[in-house]
Amino acid sequence: MDSANAAGPRLIHIGYHKTGTTWLQRTLFVPENGYVQLLDHREIFETLVRPYPLAFDPEEVAARVAGPLAQVPVGCVPMLSSEILSGNPFFGARDCLLCAERLKICFPRARILITIREQLAAIVSTYMQYLRRAGTLSPQDFFDARVEPGYGAFDHRHFQYDRLVAEYRRLFGAGNVLVVANEALAADPMAVATQVAEFSGIAGPRQVNRARVGASAPEAAVGALRVVNLLRSGPTSTATLVDLGAAGHWLHRGTSKLFQLPPWRRYAAGRRPVLEVVRRRYAGAFAESNQRLLEMIGPTPGLSRYEGVSMTGSDTHFAPDPEGQGASRAATTLNSSGA
Repeated sequence: MDSANAAGPRLIHIGYHKTGTTWLQRTLFVPENGYVQLLDHREIFETLVRPYPLAFDPEEVAARVAGPLAQVPVGCVPMLSSEILSGNPFFGARDCLLCAERLKICFPRARILITIREQLAAIVSTYMQYLRRAGTLSPQDFFDARVEPGYGAFDHRHFQYDRLVAEYRRLFGAGNVLVVANEALAADPMAVATQVAEFSGIAGPRQVNRARVGASAPEAAVGALRVVNLLRSGPTSTATLVDLGAAGHWLHRGTSKLFQLPPWRRYAAGRRPVLEVVRRRYAGAFAESNQRLLEMIGPTPGLSRYEGVSMTGSDTHFAPDPEGQGASRAATTLNSSGA
């Protein structure tokens, strides 16, 4: 084992959800590219997120990662990657600061990677993921967040990224926090992979697979999927009529695929019912946050697509100062096409 790895993960990727996290975990953060994930998604939840606050023990966390750390080859980056570390968006991400504090206590010398996405697209994708997890609420009811006192619900402020970015910069130091836009990842994954590698202190990968993974179902399928979800249970299920078990899962998957095939694809192409609701509810809600984020991290590839952001010239990644994002001084130009 590399002695530099003894203290814990060198890189921690906290999400956000729906920002290319699955692609990063399956394609980029693999030993062939110089990364070793110490714990998987469920293990991160059980070790760092789930423990009751008054019973959380950093020594138990250290013991849990000690074994995997001992197996990390020399020259590889030991790391953690899980979007649950940024909080659960279905319930307002009330645990986001708790996770940040736990990471600081357990791994104070780690570097933090935060991936973001233009907010309206991210919120639409969050709702579609809610349906994938067996939710039945309409978009309007999901975003209205009408719950009993003491219960969590969706909160759009979770997507005001400057708040969480500022907290991680305070905890770990500005130079130890890198923010990457999903739009840049979609446009040029190799450039982003190189940027993350330089931030992590390793050589960049030779090539990366651009194939997309984990795509959401078309929005036109929302009505059909909500009906199907009455026939299956899941983490967000609240109105199951009959649980068909595995059959319900396959029915949901088949319905999603149906709307991606001709002629349904043509029908679905122009129908964005969730986006329409999101636009009505949240137009203007992120401009000030995005401007604060821009002032904090500087011009960043893909950020020009975000509400309230104005960047002169091309959408480029320039070399920030040491108090900025902590990335290398190499300049890389990225396009800013959507994810």
